[in-house]
Amino acid sequence: MSFFGYGGYGGYGGGYHTYGMNEIGKDALDAKRMARQSKNESDDVRGQLDRLHLATAAIWELVCERTGLDEDDLLAKIQEIDLRDGRLDGRIGKSAKSAPSECPACSRVNNARRLTCLYCGDPLSPSSPL
Repeated sequence: MSFFGYGGYGGYGGGYHTYGMNEIGKDALDAKRMARQSKNESDDVRGQLDRLHLATAAIWELVCERTGLDEDDLLAKIQEIDLRDGRLDGRIGKSAKSAPSECPACSRVNNARRLTCLYCGDPLSPSSPL
């Protein structure tokens, strides 16, 4: 018997080696299962995104046909919405709810997430979160 109490080469017996190989096999099967599950979830999300893209394209075409709005109008609105959190990053930011703000120039009430007045275009002072 070796110093560690196990027989065999270097103090490790054949049983330990078999146990380790079984665990590696189980880990490999678990990894394959998780990869397959991730791929299925990714495919589901891709399908949902494709349907959302199709619906958005259809809505936009209807809006253009019936209102006369064009791509410049859409891009301006996208930028306005994007900037509501103070960053032009292609995302809708998560901002704390705030009370509507009054424009210092024209005194009209604006959404607290706006950076400029909807009516006169002057900059709005940032409102504090509730």
